[in-house]
Amino acid sequence: MVDDRSPTAKAMAIVSQITSIGIALVLPTMAGRGFDVWLGTGPALLLVGIALGFLVAGLQFFRLIKRLEKDTESKTN
Repeated sequence: MVDDRSPTAKAMAIVSQITSIGIALVLPTMAGRGFDVWLGTGPALLLVGIALGFLVAGLQFFRLIKRLEKDTESKTN
Protein backbone atom coordinates (compact mmCIF):
# COMPACT_ATOMS: atom_id res chain seq x y z
CA MET A 1 0.00 0.00 0.00
CA VAL A 2 1.45 3.32 -1.10
CA ASP A 3 1.15 6.29 1.24
CA ASP A 4 0.81 9.28 -1.05
CA ARG A 5 0.20 11.86 1.68
CA SER A 6 2.40 14.92 1.88
CA PRO A 7 5.29 14.93 4.37
CA THR A 8 3.41 17.49 6.44
CA ALA A 9 0.36 15.24 6.68
CA LYS A 10 2.55 12.30 7.70
CA ALA A 11 4.27 14.40 10.38
CA MET A 12 0.93 15.63 11.70
CA ALA A 13 -0.32 12.05 11.97
CA ILE A 14 2.74 11.11 14.03
CA VAL A 15 2.33 14.16 16.28
CA SER A 16 -1.32 13.25 16.77
CA GLN A 17 -0.38 9.74 17.85
CA ILE A 18 2.27 11.04 20.26
CA THR A 19 -0.28 13.43 21.74
CA SER A 20 -2.73 10.59 22.26
CA ILE A 21 0.02 8.68 24.12
CA GLY A 22 0.45 11.65 26.46
CA ILE A 23 -3.29 11.89 27.02
CA ALA A 24 -3.42 8.15 27.72
CA LEU A 25 -0.86 8.68 30.49
CA VAL A 26 -2.45 11.74 32.06
CA LEU A 27 -6.20 11.11 31.83
CA PRO A 28 -6.43 7.86 33.85
CA THR A 29 -4.07 9.30 36.46
CA MET A 30 -6.22 12.39 36.88
CA ALA A 31 -9.38 10.28 36.99
CA GLY A 32 -7.86 8.02 39.65
CA ARG A 33 -6.87 11.03 41.73
CA GLY A 34 -10.32 12.56 41.34
CA PHE A 35 -12.06 9.36 42.42
CA ASP A 36 -9.70 9.06 45.40
CA VAL A 37 -10.63 12.54 46.55
CA TRP A 38 -14.33 11.95 45.91
CA LEU A 39 -14.46 8.55 47.62
CA GLY A 40 -11.77 9.20 50.24
CA THR A 41 -9.88 6.02 49.32
CA GLY A 42 -6.33 7.33 49.61
CA PRO A 43 -3.90 6.68 46.80
CA ALA A 44 -5.41 3.32 45.74
CA LEU A 45 -7.30 4.53 42.67
CA LEU A 46 -4.48 6.90 41.76
CA LEU A 47 -2.14 3.92 41.53
CA VAL A 48 -4.68 2.01 39.44
CA GLY A 49 -4.98 5.04 37.14
CA ILE A 50 -1.21 5.28 36.78
CA ALA A 51 -0.93 1.58 35.96
CA LEU A 52 -3.78 1.79 33.47
CA GLY A 53 -2.26 4.88 31.87
CA PHE A 54 1.12 3.22 31.44
CA LEU A 55 -0.50 0.11 29.99
CA VAL A 56 -2.58 1.98 27.42
CA ALA A 57 0.24 4.39 26.53
CA GLY A 58 2.66 1.49 26.17
CA LEU A 59 0.32 -0.28 23.76
CA GLN A 60 -0.13 2.89 21.71
CA PHE A 61 3.62 3.47 21.67
CA PHE A 62 4.21 -0.12 20.53
CA ARG A 63 1.70 0.33 17.68
CA LEU A 64 3.35 3.61 16.65
CA ILE A 65 6.81 2.00 16.54
CA LYS A 66 5.49 -0.94 14.51
CA ARG A 67 3.82 1.43 12.04
CA LEU A 68 7.00 3.50 11.68
CA GLU A 69 9.08 0.35 11.15
CA LYS A 70 6.63 -0.83 8.51
CA ASP A 71 6.81 2.53 6.73
CA THR A 72 10.60 2.48 6.82
CA GLU A 73 10.75 -1.06 5.43
CA SER A 74 8.37 -0.20 2.60
CA LYS A 75 10.56 2.75 1.61
CA THR A 76 13.73 0.65 1.46
CA ASN A 77 12.16 -2.12 -0.67
